[in-house]
Amino acid sequence: MNPGWQPTFDLPESTTLSLPGRGTTELWDSGEPERVTTSASTPSSAFSFGKEPSTFDLDDTGVANEEPPAATSLPVLLLHGWNIDARTNYGFAFAHLAQSHRVVMYDQHGHGNGPRHGGVFSLEDAANDAITILDALDIPRAIILGYSLGGAVAQTLAHNHRERCAGLVLSATSGRFSQTRREAAEFFILARTARVLRRIPPAARSAAFTAILSIATKKYPEWIANVVRNGDPISLLEAGASLGTFDSSTWNDLSTIPSSFVITSNDVIVPKRRQVDLATQLDVASLHSIAAGHEVPILNDNAFSSALAAAIGEVVDETRVAH
Repeated sequence: MNPGWQPTFDLPESTTLSLPGRGTTELWDSGEPERVTTSASTPSSAFSFGKEPSTFDLDDTGVANEEPPAATSLPVLLLHGWNIDARTNYGFAFAHLAQSHRVVMYDQHGHGNGPRHGGVFSLEDAANDAITILDALDIPRAIILGYSLGGAVAQTLAHNHRERCAGLVLSATSGRFSQTRREAAEFFILARTARVLRRIPPAARSAAFTAILSIATKKYPEWIANVVRNGDPISLLEAGASLGTFDSSTWNDLSTIPSSFVITSNDVIVPKRRQVDLATQLDVASLHSIAAGHEVPILNDNAFSSALAAAIGEVVDETRVAH
């Protein structure tokens, strides 16, 4: 592959949104969909988790013949994962989801072109940023879709701002990310490194971060490495460290929220068992399991996009029943 290759995403033109007191972020908003397509690829596996799952009538090509979910007045807010930006996490899936829903995504604090306000990254602040964006767009309630780190932010938003969360769609995430001694040590190192970097001059900080990235991104394509380099070094480290202290296991209120889950069954970053444990806690409508690892959003995987769309449709159906 050409080292200078960059993916092409089917996205609306982005805008720069100001978050009072916190800086600016790059934001994409599909607007309300004009039409609904009549077919979509199906996720590789969907199965019931205590409730009735969605069903798909497949033809020989693996294409679903049923009508996809009708356009809904509930927008979908996409929260991306750690170290990457919104475009990288959802660029391949955005157009698929926007066929049936208004879809909004933005770069989180310290990631991509997200806010750079100098404060310590916290999941609570990240959730508050999301609320600020919903306010700016006059969106009273939305379905919150979170991937990996974005899943922790989504849970935090739902717990702290229940009235703004119409439903949850989570993928490749957990209710606890630090469950072993080794993981505890790794998250401690992230936090400690961030504190050290805050105390050294910017030039030395940049050099140290470059050295760290040269090792951490060695196995990734150059365009992915560039996305990570575009982030703020300290904020990225603090965002990772925040996952080490995250624990939603006692947040019983989350189980009252319409929700669905897309499992990445080959994931070595967030193991399948932890994803299933969180889905159990949430009492999700159904699980959609795709045979993929944590990097699936950047692989332009049709099964991933379709699984997200199906999960959103299920949550929409649940909210209609609830009301």
